[in-house]
Amino acid sequence: GPYLHARLQQLFNEHAIIGEVRGAGLIAGLQLIKSREACEHFTAEDNAANICRDICLDKGLIMRAVGQAMVICPPLTITHAEIDELIDIASAGLSETAARLGVA
Repeated sequence: GPYLHARLQQLFNEHAIIGEVRGAGLIAGLQLIKSREACEHFTAEDNAANICRDICLDKGLIMRAVGQAMVICPPLTITHAEIDELIDIASAGLSETAARLGVA
């Protein structure tokens, strides 16, 4: 759990589309936002989480879209190497989502 959350914090630092990382243990959520500076959130009509979910799924990562957040709950047996792979795919998915939605 602590390793996953440390890696998710790195995603937060690298991706402006993430407004908040939350969770405990191996359950985590990434709140997607339009702008951190303006505290502007995506609306349901923006469909950001569903877009991100579909992109991640195409890349081989299953993440749930809940509201405008991405939720991950990997198996309890996940290794550090598998978490690294999960983060790499999530990072690529977040980058593509941000590009599609015009988030700098």
